[in-house]
Amino acid sequence: MTPYKFPYLLLVGALIVVFIGCQTNRSKKIEESSDIIEKARETSQPDAFNLIQFVTSHSRERTEDSIAFEYAQKDSIPLEFRKHFIAGQTFGPEYDYILPLENWPCYFWNDYLFLDSLFYFSFIHQDEFCCKTLYGMLVDVESQKTTDLSRLALEGGDGGWVESDYGKWFGKDSLYVVQPEYYDALDPDSLGFTEVKYDTTWVAVIITRQGKFQTLVLDSTTSFTLEKFDY
Repeated sequence: MTPYKFPYLLLVGALIVVFIGCQTNRSKKIEESSDIIEKARETSQPDAFNLIQFVTSHSRERTEDSIAFEYAQKDSIPLEFRKHFIAGQTFGPEYDYILPLENWPCYFWNDYLFLDSLFYFSFIHQDEFCCKTLYGMLVDVESQKTTDLSRLALEGGDGGWVESDYGKWFGKDSLYVVQPEYYDALDPDSLGFTEVKYDTTWVAVIITRQGKFQTLVLDSTTSFTLEKFDY
């Protein structure tokens, strides 16, 4: 074996171990969360919800093309519905995130639409730290089983980072989202000057006939500026 091959093999082996460890930790986290949520479901009232009837009775049919993050406190999703149909849902693996089971009013109705054999509805999750996230869920009309869940847009900021997504529906099943992000790393020793990074990504979300959200990145740009902050 040549001298340079041995360190290379060690590096490859280390990367494989790290990857397997990450996958194991993710699976363990999802399994633990699922156990907690399943216990909550077992101790709650028996499921008397007809998912589609309940959503259409409490939410609103989509009539506007533009997406928005406005909501009112009265539009919060009841805890029992969240326990049975929202909490514990996972998507990814790129997000590595599980929708949490929380008792405070943090989930809000947004809109719904019938798409032939599919039922689409969306809701907003307000987390405790920074952000409001718009999610879309697809349900088979006949079985009322969830076929897919996707994060559609986000609004929020924390520690020098801000993201304010906006988008528009074209037809019933095609959503185009612009994801502008802003970062600044303000340094107290830089006399008020800091490098600011602007990222913008253009995304298309297509609802397929198979009941899936297909997300396509259309374009992205990155730019940097030097700005002065008063503090």
